[in-house]
Amino acid sequence: MQLKIIRGSTSFSIPTDKVRWTTKLDGAAILEFSSPWRTLIAAVGDRLLALSEDQAFFDGFVFQAADNGRQQTVLCYDRLKYLLYRDTKVFHNRTAAQIVTEILKERELPAGTIQNTGYVIPLLAEEGKPLLSMIRSALDETTAASGREFVFYDDAGKLSLRVAAENPAGVLLCGENQLISYQQTEDIDGDTFNRFKIWQEDGRSGFRRVTVADVPDAQQKWGVLQYFERIDSSLNTSQVAERIRALREAKCRARISLDTECLSDLACRAGKTVLVRLAEGDQVQTCLIEEAQHSFSGNVGRMQLKLRRLL
Repeated sequence: MQLKIIRGSTSFSIPTDKVRWTTKLDGAAILEFSSPWRTLIAAVGDRLLALSEDQAFFDGFVFQAADNGRQQTVLCYDRLKYLLYRDTKVFHNRTAAQIVTEILKERELPAGTIQNTGYVIPLLAEEGKPLLSMIRSALDETTAASGREFVFYDDAGKLSLRVAAENPAGVLLCGENQLISYQQTEDIDGDTFNRFKIWQEDGRSGFRRVTVADVPDAQQKWGVLQYFERIDSSLNTSQVAERIRALREAKCRARISLDTECLSDLACRAGKTVLVRLAEGDQVQTCLIEEAQHSFSGNVGRMQLKLRRLL
């Protein structure tokens, strides 16, 4: 691993004794390091580039730099940090991809791959919220309407929007190689539903429609877990039915999650998918990385991953 401080037109390689890189969905990536090197002291605003085998995996900026006379300790964020500040926005008839593109252009942030999200959101109005939260709202709305999940992250300096299931890290985690330990959890506590209630109302015209869809088999197993949503009154019956179909596909299932500790592979970051085989002979699972933390001390690296199985 190589770390470079870039200050103006000059770059410096900086030796380190400890590095920690953390990525998670819905948040800025963090890279922290400490170094006894005294030739150059990192300063806030410096650009920090982290590379492995000459390939950048982190490109961000120093937001905190501490120096005690013996070593320096530095905290850096990637460019998603600049989307954590609040604003008020109103978007009419935009896809989530268009909303992302408009926000990045306004904030002069570099865009990478922005895949077409398809679904046109009639209205997204957000007041006093972080820009990243607005993007998340647009993506959640798209998932609810289409059943497709998207991930948005800083891909080593370029902000990218991709279909979650089509963003592989190219890594197989299994007990025979780098998987050290794991805990697998099945739950229906957070984002699982088997009754979908959709409310439409227009106070000016007096229009009101309530649509309820039950999944009897799942209700018999788990009891009634109700999803409630108020949506635009202009959506017709077939559009509401399509929304319920997408919601049922995405949310009428138990969530299977994995917490793992593995030997580090820097291709594994939040937003990527990995293949997992817990034991020899087990079925291979495709999992989305929701959070990844890589820790390096000397030449030894380990990672802790929070994974969610994709069906």
